[in-house]
Amino acid sequence: MHGIMKDVAREYIIETLSLLRNLRVLNLVWFLLNLPTLLDTVLQLQRLQGHDLPGLGSLQQDYPNLRALDIRTHVKFTQLLEGLKHLPRLEKLRIESVLGDPESVVSYKEACRITDTTPPFSQLRFLQVDNQLWSGDKYMVLLLRLIPNLVRLENLTIVPTVKEALWEYCYYLDEIRIVGGPDAELWRERRAKDEHR
Repeated sequence: MHGIMKDVAREYIIETLSLLRNLRVLNLVWFLLNLPTLLDTVLQLQRLQGHDLPGLGSLQQDYPNLRALDIRTHVKFTQLLEGLKHLPRLEKLRIESVLGDPESVVSYKEACRITDTTPPFSQLRFLQVDNQLWSGDKYMVLLLRLIPNLVRLENLTIVPTVKEALWEYCYYLDEIRIVGGPDAELWRERRAKDEHR
């Protein structure tokens, strides 16, 4: 009976959301809804927060209105890339951490190849990673390669490889909100020197 009530509740929620034509901001911390179904239902949505939004990697069309996505869970690297491809105007992303796919599904070498063939997410400017696991650090480096216009970074644990990737790929970094993290002044000084060349 409990499972049936969950399905009825989901259908009711989706139906109700479809009627809210001016809905721009949605917080789904208490509900588990499939992301593609939700975005198909509320096309005008600009900001979305959820504890877990399954289906990020199975988006089939672009959702140009979504500007901020806050997923409070660990996200597999390839699913994240696949989802970001369909969010062309996403400016702000908050996740728990980036994880690698199981090696039997997608090897690290394959993840590198996928990164090399993925266009950058040029609109993405704000990234917050609340609990990056050390096992996902090499995937975080790959992700940073695809965020060339990153301006603000929050909470990410900065290991040497991540710091190197930030320096190499995130030229416009202007704000780092991390205890013990590098000072964004280094990035500003580099840009100032480059302007005077």
